Amino acid sequence: MLSSKIELGIRALRSSDGRKLLKDLGVRNALNLLFGRQSSISFGSRSIKFMRSELVLYLSLVLHIRRLENLGFKITANSQGVVIDGYPYLQEPLLFRMDSQFNRVAFNNALQLLMNYYEYGGFVVDKSMKPPRKGIALDLNKMIVTTYEGINFFLQDIDPWTFTETFLLNIHESEVKGKTVIDVGAQAGDTALYFASKGAEKVYAVEPIQTNFSALIRNLQLNPALSGKIIPIKVAVGQSGKLLLKYDPSPTGLSGNASGFSDKGKVTEEVESYTLGDLLEKQGIPSVDVLKMDCKGCEWLLTKEDIEKVNQQIEIQWSFGNRQRVSSLLQLLQAEGFKTRIFMQNPGIDAKIDQYGTIIAER
Repeated sequence: MLSSKIELGIRALRSSDGRKLLKDLGVRNALNLLFGRQSSISFGSRSIKFMRSELVLYLSLVLHIRRLENLGFKITANSQGVVIDGYPYLQEPLLFRMDSQFNRVAFNNALQLLMNYYEYGGFVVDKSMKPPRKGIALDLNKMIVTTYEGINFFLQDIDPWTFTETFLLNIHESEVKGKTVIDVGAQAGDTALYFASKGAEKVYAVEPIQTNFSALIRNLQLNPALSGKIIPIKVAVGQSGKLLLKYDPSPTGLSGNASGFSDKGKVTEEVESYTLGDLLEKQGIPSVDVLKMDCKGCEWLLTKEDIEKVNQQIEIQWSFGNRQRVSSLLQLLQAEGFKTRIFMQNPGIDAKIDQYGTIIAER
């Protein structure tokens, strides 16, 4: 039987960051890093130590630090904490204070945001400046990131990639002003707050996983001007009754892979679940204008009756797909008068488009 450390190490290597690390370091160096006697990251006289259960976070931080250094950034330490210098548009180096308030998940997420925004043409400025279009501002005292739209998020309460998709790559752009939106798979609230900032009249933010839902609530509390438009609902969508969701812990602290349609995952969570039609009826909503779904398999359970309740646009980010499933879903949408197009929204996914992709359907 595998030891707990080896099992955790194998899981870490199977993660997206693990595959990148194997590519960057080579197999031998990556294995030495993961299975060495001590897991720690050192910055001069300072170090961050990790327990066995934190290997995925450790791996993620090692990867982000290495990749930032390869991009030309200088990462050092002083008496106050870790300093990152060389980032364009920053008036002074970034300082991550390593005091009693230091949060390793927030540190990891900030590093990934720096990397994402550099690689995909965004801008990062310090808290004293208003973020430019396609930009964010980092307040490392409060560990808050602010978007161009003026939306605030706790750094420990985001998934850096879905945040980048929403606010830099702008994959959810649609006409929502004055509209009712249902956001299935709201995670930490990035898309719900995005839709509210674009003028949606009401956003129903549906998220079943407790850690994600708690992060969503905290991020809503940071944005009182927008949160009044958003109704958070802690349920799953797909079928009515109890549903067992499985997922693996993430270095971001959130889960972006929870699914009731996969047998993979170290963590199991039982949640309430409804069909889309039953959920709308329970909320007293006759119809919605825009439906966004990112729910790792629940999209395959959509019915004709569900789709009839959507007036304007459906955005589906599908997972666990195959050619037959995608074709059947497209036919169902087209039969209800929607014009459809598909694309791969995530350049980091190494998969065929019939396995993972996005459908945009518009009347």
